[in-house]
Amino acid sequence: MKHNLRLDRQQGGILTDAKAENKAEDSYGSVSYKEIWTHDSSWKRSSILTKEGFLIVLDEFRPGKAADKLVAGPVWHVPSAPHCGNSDGPTADWFDASLLHYPAHARAFTDKYGEGNKNLFIAFDAPAGYENGIQYQPKHWKNDDYAIYSKCALEAGKAIRWLSVLIPHSANMDAIKLSKDVKIKNQGEKGYTVNIKWRDRVATPVNLEIYMGINDDWKVIRNK
Repeated sequence: MKHNLRLDRQQGGILTDAKAENKAEDSYGSVSYKEIWTHDSSWKRSSILTKEGFLIVLDEFRPGKAADKLVAGPVWHVPSAPHCGNSDGPTADWFDASLLHYPAHARAFTDKYGEGNKNLFIAFDAPAGYENGIQYQPKHWKNDDYAIYSKCALEAGKAIRWLSVLIPHSANMDAIKLSKDVKIKNQGEKGYTVNIKWRDRVATPVNLEIYMGINDDWKVIRNK
């Protein structure tokens, strides 16, 4: 179709590139789109999935003139009300939510893999002028879904990046303690380094150093 316009009037993108590779038991993938959200903007999402189940996601958006002053950013959906750390307002730098679906009647077809005993920890490295938050999103089947987001205003011609760190963990693990063991270092055009010290009671402790580059370069180092 010449014009790929969704029913909600959001501009769908055209896939221009995709990559996927494995190193040992860790995986990497990226997808790139042009004409996404506005006809003159582009977006690239890169992801690292470690064998432990940690997910590192880098979003890079390049807004055109038509996107100038629009507000954008990554959104992650969870089925239960999250709590946030260090602040209850827009400067909260991490969130943690139970994966137990509510209400009870929704669990019959959603809790297939023991999600009810798991939480999801989410942390962002966001650009200057960002705002983080939680938005309640009830669905027509009456699930209590929530969106965890980071957002800021776009400037035409200026690339903007977010890094998201998503860590599933057992419900009895202290999210505050976990937040102190997740360190994100933004190295600008050199990419990002994420250090994770993992001490879950039900899993072997690990000390990871994860490098996410800007141009499809990546690595996972396991320190002793």
